Amino acid sequence: MGSYSDPCCYWVYLRYCIRNDAGSNWSRPTGVTKVIVECQGAGGGGANHGSDQSSSGGGGGGGYACKFIDVSSVTEAVITVGVAGAGGGVGGTGTETKWLDTGYGGSSTVIGGGGTGHPKTSHATAAGGTASGGDFHMVGQNGYGEKAKMAGSSQLGRGGQNLLHSETPALSPGVGYGGGGGGKTGSAASPGSAGIMIVWEYK
Repeated sequence: MGSYSDPCCYWVYLRYCIRNDAGSNWSRPTGVTKVIVECQGAGGGGANHGSDQSSSGGGGGGGYACKFIDVSSVTEAVITVGVAGAGGGVGGTGTETKWLDTGYGGSSTVIGGGGTGHPKTSHATAAGGTASGGDFHMVGQNGYGEKAKMAGSSQLGRGGQNLLHSETPALSPGVGYGGGGGGKTGSAASPGSAGIMIVWEYK
């Protein structure tokens, strides 16, 4: 059991729980009065083009939000975990990771938005995911087209590399959580990586 203290407060750290399954709820354990919630959105997928390097590009990284919440009166929270965007002719957009305790005794909605998929347009940018509702926000990094550039990274993940058809490895997906998938010229592009929810519980 760990602990944290400052001149104004004293919290006892109980545990942390990681949720990477979409649509599951968090129920407040006995004795828990405070949480720190981390919401990492999923990364967008890369795009592939048959011959144009400037149109093949990486997806955007997912957005990240972190918030301290007093859950003394909260019974549960609805948790949504971001699903990674697929790689393809046009990259798929990642979905958001969200904590929602409004209606369950709380008033917090914390969102790490998903990164957009690359649009397979020459020299285009795939926007990183936004974030809202937290005490701290980090917008996902944009994903870029062209061989020398990369997909967007996130607070908890790294974007994949854009590749030519002859290069190995065959795919360069997002790494960790919320990384954008790399684009590829001439063959299949890579998916982003999924989002994640981390809940640190204290009494």
